[in-house]
Amino acid sequence: MIEKNKPEKAAALFYFGEFSETEIEVINVELRKAEISLHLMNKAGRPQASLEDFLLTTFLAISPVLMNELLNGVLSGAAWDAIKFSTKYIWNKLKGRRFQRYSSLGKEDVELKFGVNAILDKNTQYNFDFTGLDEKNMLDALDKVLKFLENQSLKSTYEHPDYVYYSPEDKDWIKVNVMEEIRKQMKDRRDLKIEKVIPSEKKNSKKVKGKTTSPKEKSKQKKPKKK
Repeated sequence: MIEKNKPEKAAALFYFGEFSETEIEVINVELRKAEISLHLMNKAGRPQASLEDFLLTTFLAISPVLMNELLNGVLSGAAWDAIKFSTKYIWNKLKGRRFQRYSSLGKEDVELKFGVNAILDKNTQYNFDFTGLDEKNMLDALDKVLKFLENQSLKSTYEHPDYVYYSPEDKDWIKVNVMEEIRKQMKDRRDLKIEKVIPSEKKNSKKVKGKTTSPKEKSKQKKPKKK
């Protein structure tokens, strides 16, 4: 039983209504065994942000209190085992699922992305994406989450959660700084626009310099008199 005066060790499931009450209860029971509270956040019908390439559709978020106790070895292995069980259970249920996403382009049919959102403190978060992995690589990736986090530093100011994907070739998690990537993409788009504009201006300038006279205009011109 969880004591009321202690900081809550919690996990939250952000989802789109794709789980039945029975499936949610399976996750809840397993987490309760390790004295972890589960909060449910149903995102069904909500528009998605413009950073969709780096966002998880459905994810299990681990609170700072729970995350730091796991990293500092305060909790028994049962707590991490319960989180691993829940992560694998959800991953199995969502394999190959697609959903309707609403964006500035309208409604799109896209693959559902599932992962774990590890919150270290108010400034530092990591989104671990398990989408597209086979079972072996998924389990390998899950086993390496804590090791990856142990090597990270807390951020002094708030930053958008880093996106992390697992590389089966490198057998390790690869971190992407989301805001840096967004700035890079914006710069690439600006450069592309400039490349399109400059040739167009050159083409127009050549037309002005090499302006030709139409036959009708030529006929209006006076022919020089013969001497």
